[in-house]
Amino acid sequence: MRKRLKKSAIVLSAALSVLIITLGIGLTIAYLGRSASKENTIIVGIGDASIDEQFSEPSEQRMVNENMRKEVTVKNTGTVPCFVRVYAEFSDSEVADSASIYSYGVKMSWSDYKNALTAADFSPDWQFIPLTGGTDPKELRGYFYYKKILQPGESTSKLIEGVATDFRKYENDSNIDRIKAYEMIVYSETVQTVETGAAEVTETVGGQTVTRNVYGLEYTDAQWKQAWKSYLQTAY
Repeated sequence: MRKRLKKSAIVLSAALSVLIITLGIGLTIAYLGRSASKENTIIVGIGDASIDEQFSEPSEQRMVNENMRKEVTVKNTGTVPCFVRVYAEFSDSEVADSASIYSYGVKMSWSDYKNALTAADFSPDWQFIPLTGGTDPKELRGYFYYKKILQPGESTSKLIEGVATDFRKYENDSNIDRIKAYEMIVYSETVQTVETGAAEVTETVGGQTVTRNVYGLEYTDAQWKQAWKSYLQTAY
C-alpha cells in the first residue's frame, strides 16, 4: 500500500512538471509574438567645401616678370555650417621668395602677405597662423583661416586676387632663361560649427573662474580657433 501511494505521488508530480513547462512555453511564445520593431531614420550632416579659382588661362610664360589673375575663394558644398581653412604655398621656394600677391587692393610679397594676415586686425575675414613663433599648437600652423561661419552654399571672400612673379636679377633684365616652372598648391579643409563631444568652456561665475564641459556646443564666429583646436587635437 505504501508503495502504491508513493508511485501515485511520483506520477502526479511529473504531470505537474509537464504542465508548468508547457505553460512556460506558451507564455514565452506569447511574449515573443507581441514584440515589434520600428525604423529609426538618422540624417547625418555632411561637411565639405570646394575651392573656386578664377584665373588667367595658363600659357607659356614669356616675360621674366608677369602678373596673373588668380582669385581664390572657398564654397561650402556640404549640408551644415562649417569653418574653413586653406593651405596655399608655392611648389618652389625660390619662386615663393620672388613672388607677390594681389589682395585687398594692394600688392605685397608672399612673405609680407602672410605676415600681414598673421595680425588679427589686418583682415576682417582671414587670418594666417605661421609655422614658427607664437603659442598656437603645431596642428594649427601654416594655414589661412576664414574667421566667419560659412553656411551651406555660401562662399568666402577672396583670399588671393592675383599672383605676380619676378625672375629678374635687375630692373631691365629680359633673360627668359631665368623663368622657372612652378605651381601654387591650394587646398581646403572644413570643421563643423557644432562640437560633437564635450568642449571645455571657461567662464566667470560669482567672481571666480570656472571651467566646465559643455556638450553640443555651438560655436560663434569669434570661436573659430577654438573649434579647430578642439577638432585637431582630438583627431591627431
